[in-house]
Amino acid sequence: MTVDDLRTAFDQHFALNRAVWERCIEPLSQEAFTRPTSISIGSIRNHIVHVINHEERWLCVLQGLDFPDIANPYQFADRAEIRRNWDTVEGKMRDYLARLEAPMLDSQPLRNSTGEKVVLSHVLERLLDQGERDRIMTLELMRQLDEPELAAQLASILQAAPDRPV
Repeated sequence: MTVDDLRTAFDQHFALNRAVWERCIEPLSQEAFTRPTSISIGSIRNHIVHVINHEERWLCVLQGLDFPDIANPYQFADRAEIRRNWDTVEGKMRDYLARLEAPMLDSQPLRNSTGEKVVLSHVLERLLDQGERDRIMTLELMRQLDEPELAAQLASILQAAPDRPV
């Protein structure tokens, strides 16, 4: 993927996350938003905060920064505060992507669990893959909450997602 391809793919990732939030998370009652489920890390709220933590920590890894503390889902007063936090992380990622240059894509700034160097473009592609898995997990959580209309809405968002450039 080129730098422009990656920026486009991340634009789509952010747009899909926002569509899921606006069309599927916002309509949930507070009780459903915080209701525990038997999969993942509990509630939709916990899952979304987990997603934000994941994205923020990877961004820190990419920039060579120290990890921030893991946000506790219970520390957020309401969904608006969670959304503001997610918007902040998205903004930082957009800033990072705006500074990305083609020669950086082949750099190997990280090592995997076996110590092998990892190409930056592959790390960014894996972040996009994780975003897809996170949205699928959100769909499963909606089904567990017995929210068929919202689950159907989310399924339609996922089905309409554009293919990523290769």
